[in-house]
Amino acid sequence: MRKDSLEIEVSTTTVGAEIIADTLTELTGEGVCVSDEKDVLDVLTASNNWDYVEDNLVKGNDTVLVKGFCKLEDKDRVISELEKRLASLKNDDFGIDFGALSFKTREITTDKWDEEWRKFYKTIELDKIAVVPDWIEYDGDKAVVRLEPGMAFGTGEHASTRLCLGLLEGLELVGLDVIDVGTGSGILGISASKLGSKSVYMTDIDEKAVAIARENVVKNNAPNCIVEVSDLADSISQDVILANLTADILLRLLERLSKSVKRGAKLIMSGIIVERLDEVLEAYTSQGFKVIKVLSQDDWRAVMMEY
Repeated sequence: MRKDSLEIEVSTTTVGAEIIADTLTELTGEGVCVSDEKDVLDVLTASNNWDYVEDNLVKGNDTVLVKGFCKLEDKDRVISELEKRLASLKNDDFGIDFGALSFKTREITTDKWDEEWRKFYKTIELDKIAVVPDWIEYDGDKAVVRLEPGMAFGTGEHASTRLCLGLLEGLELVGLDVIDVGTGSGILGISASKLGSKSVYMTDIDEKAVAIARENVVKNNAPNCIVEVSDLADSISQDVILANLTADILLRLLERLSKSVKRGAKLIMSGIIVERLDEVLEAYTSQGFKVIKVLSQDDWRAVMMEY
């Protein structure tokens, strides 16, 4: 059997999964997928001819598996760098429980790679929006956002994205201007466009993310979306601000936001683990933001505020 790709599977936790997914995406340059809790025990106990398995691989119900894929010729480089990155996460105090941070690898065929990667994605239907992978047919009546998943947390699968979309759906966006800070795949900005916003300005510091977001904007026929490489617009004149980031980044952005955001603007923040929620809320309310709504899923929180 031809084997021309390497599958890498890292064991972590729900709150650690996003950082691990970003790490694998950066190291491999390919898409990643995340196994939820109901899949974990079956995967761990299956006989899959793994080439390398760390001894301390955790088999608990709170385990989340993040899979990445790379070419065989990149195997040594990727594994070496991954070991360094995981060791750094274990040794540094990030305030996040990353779990075991164990990993295992196996060689697979390209065809199986494609099959394994795609089987984790399905249509995600919310109240007004359906996030639909490119290869899946959809005949529902909701606003459709089509994506070719390239990042685990730009597809609507992750709780922080779902929560953001849930808050976004609750706003009347017709005629409003929106900014999406840290746009990633562009899912939030494109969703705002589909829900009737007048314009959407989408920013990210990652050039690869911006390229993906631009492709998705074209795919979804959303000409009112502009995507640029930037950490944040110097002057925020938009009516709605979307920021699906992390607690630390949200706290760093506060000073710039409070100086430039206009009165009456709505701010939707996500990517906040439950332990950091009070800290973020206290910081923002001290600068004049008012809490409108908080949504919860698992260990994640999303907040809608008004300035």
